[in-house]
Amino acid sequence: MNFTTLFLVLSTVITATISSPAPACRPSKTTFTSSTTLGPAEAFVALSPSDTYELTDNGLELHLQRPEGTVTTSKGVNDKLGDGATVNSTFSFLYGKVTYEVEAPRVAGVITAIILACEGDSHDEIDIEILGGDPTHWQSNSYSPASSDTQPLWGVFSGVHSIGNSSTISRTHAYSVKWTADSITWGIDGNDVRTLKKADTIVNGSTHFPFKNPLLLSMGIWDASNPLGTSEWGKGPINWKEAPSKIAAVIKSVEVECS
Repeated sequence: MNFTTLFLVLSTVITATISSPAPACRPSKTTFTSSTTLGPAEAFVALSPSDTYELTDNGLELHLQRPEGTVTTSKGVNDKLGDGATVNSTFSFLYGKVTYEVEAPRVAGVITAIILACEGDSHDEIDIEILGGDPTHWQSNSYSPASSDTQPLWGVFSGVHSIGNSSTISRTHAYSVKWTADSITWGIDGNDVRTLKKADTIVNGSTHFPFKNPLLLSMGIWDASNPLGTSEWGKGPINWKEAPSKIAAVIKSVEVECS
């Protein structure tokens, strides 16, 4: 599994987000509708142009735009990548539970990502990735680099989980992350499916667990058609000749419970 592209995208996103200190976490539930406002003074802010997302009564649509010009596919990759929307929270928190209601597109090579990520230089992440090319599963991952690492541990602490109930990612599902000082528990539709304990993240004598820095919420959609390792993991590349005219992930709501 290759998370290089996701890491680069998130590094850019987190660096570009709000430069002032984030407000303290507050328990809340944001249900996205056409009247919801995004901005620095609101709970969530868009980090991409307004034409890459849309607020509707069905939820917050995050669009993946087609690349301009002709896309050439060769040796398992595309030579151009589509641009996707990213929306971040304007608050961060240290420990708590986040539940996202999401509908994800069933297009191979498209990744819907709902992530907890560090604002600073630590690059800590707690991830949920929904692959359009694997419509009956979703993936969990934790990434927290240590100074002793000789190479990035992109997918060492990842897992693959069934959507369940003969359903698919295009239906609305509630994906959750519960984060404490000692463990991370991922769940779907009210059921816990995986727990990663801090004690189980020791590699080469170093702990790889996000337990020091507040994390903010990041929601996005991105093109996993290049490089080859990312494309293989993402079931890509995207076949733009057959892809629908609009590729959108829909975020219905985000609920935050703070510890």
